[in-house]
Amino acid sequence: MHHKIDVCEALLGGNLTSAAFNPVYPLVAVTLYEKLYVLAYGGDVRRSRGQLLFTLNLEHPLIRFRSVNWSPSGNYLLCLEEEKELQYFSKNLDRIKIIFYNNLSFEMHEIEFANELIPFAAMNTKFLWLDSSSFIFATATKHLFKIIHLKENNSYSEVTIDLTQSLDTLTKSNFARTKYVSFVSSLFVLPDPSSPYLFFLSSCPGNHQHHRLIFVDKLTQKIVKIANLPGEVVEISVTFDRYFLILQNRNYETYEHNVPSMLTIRTPSDLKECYFSEPFLCKSKSSHERALADGKIFSGDSDCIFPFRSPCCNTIPNMTCNLSMSMNLSLEHLFPHLTRISSGNSLFATKEYVYRVSKSQRKTRVWGLHHHFEFTTRLKTDYLFGPQEYVVYFHPSKPIFLRKEHDKFFDLYLSGWATDNDKTEFPEIDEDTINVPYNEKVSFKPV
Repeated sequence: MHHKIDVCEALLGGNLTSAAFNPVYPLVAVTLYEKLYVLAYGGDVRRSRGQLLFTLNLEHPLIRFRSVNWSPSGNYLLCLEEEKELQYFSKNLDRIKIIFYNNLSFEMHEIEFANELIPFAAMNTKFLWLDSSSFIFATATKHLFKIIHLKENNSYSEVTIDLTQSLDTLTKSNFARTKYVSFVSSLFVLPDPSSPYLFFLSSCPGNHQHHRLIFVDKLTQKIVKIANLPGEVVEISVTFDRYFLILQNRNYETYEHNVPSMLTIRTPSDLKECYFSEPFLCKSKSSHERALADGKIFSGDSDCIFPFRSPCCNTIPNMTCNLSMSMNLSLEHLFPHLTRISSGNSLFATKEYVYRVSKSQRKTRVWGLHHHFEFTTRLKTDYLFGPQEYVVYFHPSKPIFLRKEHDKFFDLYLSGWATDNDKTEFPEIDEDTINVPYNEKVSFKPV
């Protein structure tokens, strides 16, 4: 660390559920279950408007903020709401809200659309931005998708896409999968406008329990490629031009002896083929469910998918095991799991790091994106106690991070490798004073 940028003692850090740095402006959005705050920590917006820029409180007792995600331009914040209890029969309380940030007046306003944006619970991840001002989401009809293009004159255009014909071939026409439920879930896109695909998770066409990644062409709306994954996805993260997946395997079967395989779809029969060998089955099938299991990180783009960095160091040990024995047997058990994948908010990537936040273990594990290193966030604060672990969220491109060291509050810091320009733009605060030096007084002498 270099120095502390800002103190956030006004908010209860113990309830911090997610944090998202604006990629362009000195803003950070944080959620505390049913509350959303946007904080300014630098620049003219901090000097003129202060720290707390925007608040939004969900008044319905059964919903909370699932996750938030800034557009690549930094002008829009996409917020997904979800029901607190993940049940097979949804109450249709989920909503998508878009918050507009005016970088000239430093004001934020929720956008009021002609109709509410009602998503399907298990279909939408938070990675829905197609470009700087357009996003896509699966509606309550599930296979009916809407593309919203936001315009500068406080207007928007809307396009509806029906992918029923393409996606139903993965479920209703999948007669070879007799033991387990077939599904399509977890839409995500790359915000690179040149990316030609929409991405979905789907099940194996046979009686395997691994997942497949589906590539749907944006123009033809047809499935053009699939990638067989050696495990089941439990977490998704997306940057501008690549995505990251965490896969897990079960305690009684594993697909780790397979490698990810990409297949171009030329005939409809290609969708019904799985080229993975049978899973390795352990000799004793215990009914005991594991509380913890290893996870494997994989990275991909529009062309290929491969183990992140190298197979020797892409393992996350002792993750919560999200794979139960009965999960794929019925929609009642599968729906909550698919919703958890879509609402996953622990895996992140910046231009330098891939990192995973574990709120239960109160720590963040960091891997170098371009260089071979990894560490967990911990700090020795005094001579009496050992190093203490804590949760950290990183800025996507700047040497800035949010650190939740104490239960009652969280702080913003500048990293040690910040440039002189960064140190000038984000000055160090004096922890002994309440006022941050963005609102310094100017003395005028009487004449």
